[in-house]
This record gives sequence, structure tokens and C-alpha cells, in this order.
Amino acid sequence: MGRLEEYYGLLDVKRQGWDKSEPKARLTRGVSDITEFELHHTGGAGPRSLSFEDKQKWLLGIERYHEKTKRWSDIFYQTFVFADGEIWEGRDLRRASTSKASKALTVHIPGNSPAITPAQHESLMRVARWATGGDPSKVRGHSDRSATACPGDSGRVELEAIKLELSAPAPAPAPAPAPAAATRGPRGPKGDKGDKGDPGQVTPQQVRDAVRRELPNIVEQVLQELRERLKT
Repeated sequence: MGRLEEYYGLLDVKRQGWDKSEPKARLTRGVSDITEFELHHTGGAGPRSLSFEDKQKWLLGIERYHEKTKRWSDIFYQTFVFADGEIWEGRDLRRASTSKASKALTVHIPGNSPAITPAQHESLMRVARWATGGDPSKVRGHSDRSATACPGDSGRVELEAIKLELSAPAPAPAPAPAPAAATRGPRGPKGDKGDKGDPGQVTPQQVRDAVRRELPNIVEQVLQELRERLKT
């Protein structure tokens, strides 16, 4: 499976599924050129609900604003991740959103600094891993390259959570099963408490739990940085 097919496999809805009039334009890069993840938020209201119709209506409004008001050639963002975890395709990822993000996949969370749901975080992690190959140094927000509040306070907290999870060691491979003759059930001889697994193995759930434990500290660090910036 090629990298483009892997990306399409992440999507719940492709562009043609919500926009039959996608503009045709020249491609500006190859899929292999994408090595960065850049997060944005709307700065305004998200869709009224998480129904397909309301998501589609909201996206068409964003598209009209970008094409008619901003006079851009297409909707700016390449990937939209909704609160229910659904991933929708925007601009063709082979067309850079801007020359300032020539290597980035531009990812959008609907709303004005929206609270990130667990389902949304899981989908953002999948997209970030695809875009960066798991490199946390390649994860950034819009404000990291431009003077803007985007992606909002909650978006910056989410960026730190993504970086933290990408930095966590990969789970150890599961140990090979023991031969059938050497296997004991949970009621083995007296004193035998059965197989408890490899105590050194890190599971995905343990990684997620560690991220959630660290989030309050991350939030405080981000807010402290914002306070310092406001003082200067």
C-alpha cells in the first residue's frame, strides 16, 4: 500500500463525498514531500451538530468564504477532524495550502479553541503519525510560523499532548506464546499465580494514561507562556 492510499484509509469522508464541485488545480508537491503536521482552528463557530448534513453545510460555508471572499483557489485546510473523531478530506494534500507550509499537512479542528474530545485526539494522533512518521519535532500550530492566536489555547494544549504521545516509547512486541506443554492455567500448582505477562511491556493504554496524567501540567505550562507573552 502506498502512502497516499494509507492517507485515504484514514478518511471517513473524501472530498467528493461532501463537495461535488471540487475545483481542479495544478498539484504542487508529491506525497513524499509531506513531513510536518500543522494544526489550525476556525476562530468561529463549528457545525451546529455532528450530523453529516450539518458538517457538510459548515464545510461548504468555509469553502465559499475562502474561494469567494478571500479569493483563494480552494479551501485552505487539507484535513478536518471533528469532535466525534471523523476525519474529512479538504484540499488535495498534493496542493500545499501555502508556500509557508510547503511540507505540512494542514489539519483543522472546527470551532473557536474547542475542547478536544478523546475520539478527536485519537484521530489527530493517527493523522499526526501519518504526516510526521512519528517525529514530535515535526508537529506545530499555525501560531508557530505566523503571528496569530490559531489554533487557540486548547489547540496548543492538544499539540503538546500529541508531541508527548509521539515521544513515548513504542509498545514492546508481545512475547511469543509458550509451548503448549509448558503452559499452565490460572489454577496451577500451589504458589503458582499464573502468567502475568512481561512487566516491562508498555501498552498503548498505559501511554494514553500517562498523557492524561501530564495534561494538567502541560496546560499550566502553556498558560504560563501565554501570560509571559502578554507581559512583553
